[in-house]
Amino acid sequence: MAVTKSEPWYVRTLDLVKRRHEPRLDKVGRPYYQHFERVADRLLQAVPDATPAQVQAALLHDALEPGEMSPSELRDNGIDDETIRIIQAITLPTDGRDYLQYINDLAATRDVYAIQVKLADNADAIANYQADASDAAKEMLERRFLPSRQILLQAVA
Repeated sequence: MAVTKSEPWYVRTLDLVKRRHEPRLDKVGRPYYQHFERVADRLLQAVPDATPAQVQAALLHDALEPGEMSPSELRDNGIDDETIRIIQAITLPTDGRDYLQYINDLAATRDVYAIQVKLADNADAIANYQADASDAAKEMLERRFLPSRQILLQAVA
C-alpha cells in the first residue's frame, strides 16, 4: 500500500520537521524544512512502495546529527525503532571519515532501505547544486554528489 501525505503519522512527522527547522531558510530563501519534504517526495517517486519507516527517515534524515535530537527524543515524538535505525545508518559521520568514505561504507552495508533514503537526499542536493551556476556548486557536484550517487546506485543494482 502506497504511503500518502494525509496519513496521521506523516502529518505528525512533518509537523516535527517544521518545528525543528523554523524559521531557517535555505540558500535560495525557501523554508529549510521543505528540503526534508522534497526528500520524502523524491523517495516516493523513486520507490513507490517505500515503507512508512523509510518515508519518516527521509523526513528526519538529519535528526541525529550533532546538536539535533537523540534516539530517545525521537521515540518520545512517536518515531519507531526501524525509522531510527535508518536515520542512524545515513547520519553523517563524526569520526573523521570524508564524505565519499562514508558513502562507500553505507554502500557496503547493502542496507537497501537506508540507501534508498540517502539516494533521495542525494537527488535533492544534486538538483539544488545544478540550479546554482557558481563554480563552488559545480565543484561540489563533481567532487561529492555525482560520485556518491553512482556508488549508491551500484549498491542497490
